[in-house]
Amino acid sequence: MDEKQIEALAIADLQSRLRIIAEADGHLPQVAVDGIYGEETAAAVRAFQQRRGIAPTGAVDLATWQSIEAAYIKAVKALAPPHGIEPLRPGAEEIRVGDSGAAVQMLLIMLSDISERFVNIPKTDKNGLYDEQDEKAVKIIQSLAGIEPTGAVDSQTWTVITRLFNLFFERAWQ
Repeated sequence: MDEKQIEALAIADLQSRLRIIAEADGHLPQVAVDGIYGEETAAAVRAFQQRRGIAPTGAVDLATWQSIEAAYIKAVKALAPPHGIEPLRPGAEEIRVGDSGAAVQMLLIMLSDISERFVNIPKTDKNGLYDEQDEKAVKIIQSLAGIEPTGAVDSQTWTVITRLFNLFFERAWQ
């Protein structure tokens, strides 16, 4: 690879970063990723610099590059689709009627969301306490998943519930 090709790749990398930043920011011009540092790229750099309080020269000096890199990392995180809920680790304590806490609250949020989508799953409250109504919903989900319907949420049941919840959660972001 010669120097011109390396330079074109570096410019294309800059342009790609500017496009992502512009997509997340909404106030910067989009730039074509063509590997050519022409007026369009210089204008995008000037707009970026002005927006960040850097002298708008259109040239990418060290301060501009560092600011672009920081903005790019922030933009990638902002544009990334959210991740679903992870399955409970094997061997974690079961959730039973009368339990409360952070895991119970997350379970109740998932059960509430699932019950809104399936008429055969009873509605649940997000009151922070795993009660008989929640247990009834879990037993139905366990039966449908081929798990013994105990109503206790062990790691296998948690995995089924989180996968069902994530199925709808991920579709909502597509």
